Amino acid sequence: MSRFKPSQFRILAGIVWFVMICISDYSPFKQWEMSRELVALKEQKKFMEKEIVRVHDERKAINESPTSLETFAREKYHMKKENEEVFVLVDEQGNPVE
Repeated sequence: MSRFKPSQFRILAGIVWFVMICISDYSPFKQWEMSRELVALKEQKKFMEKEIVRVHDERKAINESPTSLETFAREKYHMKKENEEVFVLVDEQGNPVE
């Protein structure tokens, strides 16, 4: 005689199915969430690679000529020469306008 009755087998199969679908790390819900996160991380990687290239080019331009270094310092850090006035424009929230 078998150890499990058919109804016990169905209950056991239902429990295993529930664990696999809803609770485990390999559930379709978690796989979907991880695939969305992967897409977001790939987009972030593309953005960061573009930023690296931009910063590298900016750094190269700054190191090549003193006038570009002065322009960079004035625009980014609001530096000024002696006896010179600088006006900083701000938006509604009080942030400087670039």
